[in-house]
Amino acid sequence: PAVIGIENLTRKLKYLPICLILLLSLEGIYHLYPATKRTFIMPHNTTWQEVTNGKLIDPYYSAQYMRVELAGGDYLPYHSPDFRSYTKTIQTTSGETVTTGEWIDYGTYRFTITNPQTVVLPITYYKGYIIRNIDTAEILETSLSHNGLVSVSIPSTGTYVCLYQNTLIRMVSIWISVLTCMISIGYIIYRKRKKDI
Repeated sequence: PAVIGIENLTRKLKYLPICLILLLSLEGIYHLYPATKRTFIMPHNTTWQEVTNGKLIDPYYSAQYMRVELAGGDYLPYHSPDFRSYTKTIQTTSGETVTTGEWIDYGTYRFTITNPQTVVLPITYYKGYIIRNIDTAEILETSLSHNGLVSVSIPSTGTYVCLYQNTLIRMVSIWISVLTCMISIGYIIYRKRKKDI
């Protein structure tokens, strides 16, 4: 639908595509310009150890991430710590160790809590994470902790699992993409048949 709209506009305004391309190019230059002022370089003789041990930190970004694995880390919560410094333990909001959990499957983290309390899991927070009590099947909502990790208020003693569940916005986005693709294919077939007649 967007392509058809742009196509109709360009019939009336012939210079519009050129202006749009120029505008997008200027916008890209504006956002990339600060990167040209940085002093960070990686010469051809840089060793893999220098890259992975954190020596080479790009000052253009504020976080102390391993660049090779995370690039700018711009998809992480703002206060998220360096993933290399995550503790393997579950902690209280004040930083005291409560227990240790275990990954039982990709994206499924299991842990046992003996006292009702608010805990922080060593998992980067994203919308969609839920905590489920294995015994009662009760589902708990998660929240963003002060350091960008998953936080949850545990109401009772028990064994819990943290897992990712698709959000409504993600499912709607997938369906919009599928429908747009189907409509586009249908429109292309329709136009081809119309031309053949």
